Amino acid sequence: MNLQNSLIELNNNFNDYCNLGNLNLNKYYAGRTKFQLEHFVQNEHDMPERKFLQLIMELKNIRDGFITDSLEMEKLKIEIQELSSSNKPIDKIEALKKQYALAVMNEGMEFRKREINTICDLIKKLPKIYNYEEIEAAEKIYWEKRLKRQCAEEMAGHAIGVNPGNLRSMILADNELGNKFLEFQNMVMENFEKSKIVQIE
Repeated sequence: MNLQNSLIELNNNFNDYCNLGNLNLNKYYAGRTKFQLEHFVQNEHDMPERKFLQLIMELKNIRDGFITDSLEMEKLKIEIQELSSSNKPIDKIEALKKQYALAVMNEGMEFRKREINTICDLIKKLPKIYNYEEIEAAEKIYWEKRLKRQCAEEMAGHAIGVNPGNLRSMILADNELGNKFLEFQNMVMENFEKSKIVQIE
């Protein structure tokens, strides 16, 4: 049994059943898009130091998965070789299953590179590469900005009956409606900062 030919035949059978023409399922991936990484991962944070830290954490997570999967793929290759040398039909099928698992992991590795490239591009667009001391030094201002912004989202969301999380997502999406929400949110916070708190005896 030629493993590669068997997998191609099974894949072709599936494609024929779907009847979607020349659509190649291998070209699609459920990972994060460039838009998602920029607007909903990086821009969730209010200062460049924290944006940098978030992107580095994302990169480290991908690295860990990349190394773990690379080792797992080498293990699969050994297992496939051992199973392929067996004369038992059941081992041939197991070898085929592992060959397919290896192909899927190879796809994942390629698509993972897309996220790596996007994250690295976003890091390069930041003002600089920050060291940990610089990130720590910016923390007080970062949390002041973040907590103030979260309060504004809560107040604006309550005023218009929109969940603050949805309000935040619309603003991060950077579309026309989100920009209107942002203007309203800023107005709410500005009016609150100008108001006086009166204590009732």
